[in-house]
Amino acid sequence: MDLETLPDELLFGILEFLSTAHLFRAFYGLNRRFDTLLLEHFRIHGLDFRSISQHDFDTICRHHLPLIVGQVASLHLSEAYDTPEQAHYFLEHGFALRQFTGLRSLSLQHFISIKKINKILSECCHLTNLTHLKLDN
Repeated sequence: MDLETLPDELLFGILEFLSTAHLFRAFYGLNRRFDTLLLEHFRIHGLDFRSISQHDFDTICRHHLPLIVGQVASLHLSEAYDTPEQAHYFLEHGFALRQFTGLRSLSLQHFISIKKINKILSECCHLTNLTHLKLDN
């Protein structure tokens, strides 16, 4: 059986088990159907940048995120030991939260700098669809 012959419902179930980086690496650019499925998946489930390599993070921010920024429903950023300075790099790529017009949920984890948190949170007033904000550790 060929993966491309599976119905969308089964593919969506499979996509839920893969990380953001794995999804882009494995399926983005294969064909229009998979690009559409990925866009729908990220619109529903959002982007999770926890435990992502710096290389994958930069690649997604540079090549993929500009194409879907207005359609992302949730965003998880983390500055844990395996993703240090993620907020800095996120902002360095030229992104502002106000660009995430479809954002309903924002999660910030392991942020130590109050300055970074305040910079990100100051953008929240522009997110008219934001209903959930989570600050951990």
